[in-house]
Amino acid sequence: PMSLTTLETGRYIDVNESFLAMSGYTRDEVIGHTSLELRVWETPEARAEFIRQLKKHGSLVNYETKFRVKDGSFRVLLSSAENLQIGGESCLLIASSNITERVAAQRALQESEERFRNMADTAPVMMWIVDADRRCTYLNKRWLDFTGRTSEEEVGHGWTEGIHPEDRDSCLESYVSSFDERRPIELEYRVRRYDGEYRWVYDTGVPRFSSDGT
Repeated sequence: PMSLTTLETGRYIDVNESFLAMSGYTRDEVIGHTSLELRVWETPEARAEFIRQLKKHGSLVNYETKFRVKDGSFRVLLSSAENLQIGGESCLLIASSNITERVAAQRALQESEERFRNMADTAPVMMWIVDADRRCTYLNKRWLDFTGRTSEEEVGHGWTEGIHPEDRDSCLESYVSSFDERRPIELEYRVRRYDGEYRWVYDTGVPRFSSDGT
């Protein structure tokens, strides 16, 4: 979607077909009217801040805005803007990408991750996750409470520092081989507790596969 408006009033001079398709308006409903009259900005203050940033930086690139379409719903746009002089008048050229679906997907993923973390942190067991490079990316609160270490200390390969020296080699050998073969794993080894004492733990792990088998 692209639009050309006057800078100060936001009166539409021209828009492209993609703008009309996204907004739901006809050309006659847009041209000659201001963006504030059509209430396409989330708030008048949102437009004022957009213009303020444009004047401050001279142009804008990938500035996220919310656009209210004709039916009242919003689209999330990633917009770039330039200040142009046309016939002696300052005008605003905006070109945007509609990222509504991407933002919705990111929000859904974030909410899913938050639900998982809430569940994992209240589970009565120690839980951890590793990525495809065998690096630990997450440990739940029960694990951190047991070891007395921070998440920053435990992620990556930091968690292995708590394994009893007599168990470390055999534990990691079994862990690596099971991981590389993408098969479930069962381990028994000693881990150092927050008070320095070692306690036996029983680990069970399963690989997670994406829809394409990765």
